[in-house]
Amino acid sequence: MSESSDLYQGDKPAFSLHKSERLHLKSDIDKLFQEGSWFSLENISVVYRKVPGNMPAIFIAVPKKHQRKAYQRVTSRRMIREAYRKNKQILIKTINDCGQNIHFAVVCKSKEALSYQQAESKIILTLQRLSKELLKA
Repeated sequence: MSESSDLYQGDKPAFSLHKSERLHLKSDIDKLFQEGSWFSLENISVVYRKVPGNMPAIFIAVPKKHQRKAYQRVTSRRMIREAYRKNKQILIKTINDCGQNIHFAVVCKSKEALSYQQAESKIILTLQRLSKELLKA
C-alpha cells in the first residue's frame, strides 16, 4: 500500500499515526532545527521546514526544563500526539492541493501537563498556520 492510499480507507480518513509520519532520524531532526522557520502560539513553539514528498512528518518535544516531572512530559506528549492524529487532515488537504510537503516540530513550553482540550485547540491553530505557510510559496 502506498502512503497516499493509507490516508483514506473507503470514504473515511484514516486516523492513525504511522512511523513514516513521525520524524525519528537524528539527521532529519537536526536539519529541521538548523534550517527551519519558527513561530509560537501561547505555550507552544513550532519549527517547520518545507521538503519534497507527500506526507507531513511531526516531531514532539516536551523539554525537562519546562516540565520537571516525567509523568507530566509523557501526558503532554500523548495529548499533543492524539490531537494531531485526529486533526491532521487539515494539513493533509493543503499538502494535496499545493503539492508541497512539510516537516515540523512542536515544542511544548507549558509549565504543567496539557489537558486534551488545551492540546487540541493549540494543535488546530498550529495546523491552520502551517497550511497558510504552505500556501504562501
